Amino acid sequence: MKVLNCHSHSAEATRRLAENFAAMLKPGDCVALQGDLGAGKTTFAKGVVSRLTAIAPEEIGSPTFTLIEEYRAGATPIYHVDLYRMTSPAEAENLPWDEVFAPEAISLIEWAERLPRLLPYCRYHLIFIEAETEDHRIIQITDTKDPGAPPQGQIPEALEKTKPNANTPRGNS
Repeated sequence: MKVLNCHSHSAEATRRLAENFAAMLKPGDCVALQGDLGAGKTTFAKGVVSRLTAIAPEEIGSPTFTLIEEYRAGATPIYHVDLYRMTSPAEAENLPWDEVFAPEAISLIEWAERLPRLLPYCRYHLIFIEAETEDHRIIQITDTKDPGAPPQGQIPEALEKTKPNANTPRGNS
């Protein structure tokens, strides 16, 4: 397993990180997004969807009330799932999990910790942590793929460049 801690000081920085992250996603990848309310999970998901589909981030909705939104990147379905409003695992039984975890799909699951049995199926686990200040987030990215497997999808060095520096914009994430 490889773990990388990235820092964000604004929603824009979180979106840029998401766009860089999206460039390495392949069909079959699932991303579990975990963290407190307002931590940046939806901003990150919108950045990924925007990069993969060329839809402007402000035109991408949050599936908080619909539970799931589907987008297309060519032939690749992109699923954005939000389990925030789910009060029991039984509520998730009717979701199209066979499509969400299809080998040709890329999936982003917010609040994945609400359905723990999903976590082993998610290649990437992202945990959003509020750090020293309210506008500083640490986004811990874990690639759970077996380290002996081919390097496809390994956390790229480009993400290393998102660590904080004097040029990182400050604001809410």
